[in-house]
This record gives sequence, structure tokens and C-alpha cells, in this order.
Amino acid sequence: KGISQSSDLGDQVVVIRSGTVTWISPFTAEFSPINGNQKSFPCGIKHPSNMVQSASNDPSISSPLIAADGERIRMRCHLKAKELGSKVAANIEHVLNENEPNDEQKYLYSSADSNLFFAQSEQGSKLSLAYSITAKTSASVSGAMCLGAISIGWKPAGLSLSSEMASTEGNNSMLDEFGLAHGPLILSNIAPMKFYGPRCHVLDAPFKAKMLKCPSAPKVGTPFLVSYQVTNQTAKSQTLQLSMNSNQRGDTVPASSSELLIAGKMQGEAQMGPWEEKVFSFTFMSMIAGKVSRPQLSVSSGRHQTWVINESNNLSSQTLFVLP
Repeated sequence: KGISQSSDLGDQVVVIRSGTVTWISPFTAEFSPINGNQKSFPCGIKHPSNMVQSASNDPSISSPLIAADGERIRMRCHLKAKELGSKVAANIEHVLNENEPNDEQKYLYSSADSNLFFAQSEQGSKLSLAYSITAKTSASVSGAMCLGAISIGWKPAGLSLSSEMASTEGNNSMLDEFGLAHGPLILSNIAPMKFYGPRCHVLDAPFKAKMLKCPSAPKVGTPFLVSYQVTNQTAKSQTLQLSMNSNQRGDTVPASSSELLIAGKMQGEAQMGPWEEKVFSFTFMSMIAGKVSRPQLSVSSGRHQTWVINESNNLSSQTLFVLP
């Protein structure tokens, strides 16, 4: 007798397999202020780290990120490819600064404009970008804001199969929309990756301070002018304590030396009325060529006991390169 059809099919068998898929971001982002946490022009903001008698005046000690309302902060972002393997890579198509209101300045990087540069980020690759952001107290109710939101448009770089794995008998069963590729799939629409900068406390500043003039390359024996502008942004009278120091510790010592002669008000007080603006000017003359250290200006508020100008926080900006 023949075998029935049901016997031919046999018993039904169900195989259940379970597993997990872990997605790993191909990039990491590191943010840092270009000029560091310590500022040369803190504008008198009332924060413990900006007090004249602060217990932590050591620049080596890390301090919180603080900024005055309306201050333009320059940031640096390092994008680094993770160690996913020596042949696993991702293509960066563009990088956007989403907090930039100007559409023409939103793009920090575009592969269309830099086709030969960083087209494919392999293990250990690093892309450094710079941008700036304006600190605003209205950005957050808590008084803190995020210093940048970086959006990365990217695509994974697919891995092609070797010729030995390709079909040699015309069997196209392995071919699909991705072709003979394995590993990361080059999808047509991938959600961008977003990285957020560090949090910064934004405070109202009683003063506005900036450097008006400082030559980039003065000449030996030729006088040149360095000037600063301070504006009282309150309706109260203010007293400023001014001091120009010639050493890095901030001790009050004669600023002039045999290398650099200085004329101007080296130390004293200055009175400011409500909303008044003052300019402090100093005349320098270098007697030698090469690298010369410029004395540091310190201006503090007598009312708030905070620093308005404190150039000892950024010693690198005090270097002059004098031409012969």
C-alpha cells in the first residue's frame, strides 16, 4: 500500500530563537571652551569662582562653566570614531550647529565642500570643529543653558563580500537592494546623531568689559597703545580697583622693566556713574625683539568684590611678538 499524504509531510516542528541587537554609536564627542573655564573678562558676575577673595584662585583647579548674559563663547568639539574594528567605518556627510540662528553659519562641516577631507572615519580618526554661541539668561528658567547642540548627518560604510563569497554559478539569491554587502547596511534614511555641549550657568553682569586695541606685532622702540573699555550696566555708582602687575602670581610689583616700558595709571581707583563708560589706556614700548610678556591688568568691583577684568586667568593672551 502507498503512504498517505499526511505521513509524507511528517510532524510540524517550530524553532524559536531569541537574541538582542545592541546599537553602538560610531562616534563620541568631546566639548571644551577654547579659552578655558577661566575668563580674562568676567565682567563682575556674582559667582563664588569670580570673587576677589575666592579660596580657589588656582587655575589648575577645575571650576564650573559660567558666563555673562550676552557673552559670545567660543567652543571646540572633537568627534572621534569609536573602536569598532579596523575596517568598520562611517561616513560623515555634514555637521550642523542647531543653536546657530544664522542659517549660513549652521554648517560646521559638509562632505560636499570637503570631499577629499575626512570622507570616511575609520578607527581612531578625529574631526575637530569650532563654533561660537551666545549665552542668554532667557534660554532656561534655571539660569543654565547647553553650550551647543551638534547634529551629525552620517551613513555607515558597508563591507563588500570578497570574490570567493560571490556566486559563481549565476545564483542571485543573495542579491538584494544592498548588493553583495554585509555588516553595517547603507540605509537611505538614517536619523542624525546629536551631541549636546556642557551646561553653563548664565548670570547677569553688572559690567561689560573688553579689550579695545592691542597690536598683533609691535616693533622695537616704537610706542604702541593697549586700551580696555569698561561699561557700568547698573543704575548705581561703582568704584573700580585697578592694578597692573608684571608677574604671573598677580602680586603688585612695578610693571615696567628693562625689556618693556609702560606709561599709564598702574594702580588706583576709578569712579563710575550709572551707565557710564570708561576707557583705560596704557602706552608700551619694547626694547627687545622676540617674545615679550605683557603685564596683566586686574580690575575689580568695590561694591560687588568681583573681578571685572582678570588677565591672570589667561596667561597665553599676554604674550607679544615684537618685530625688529
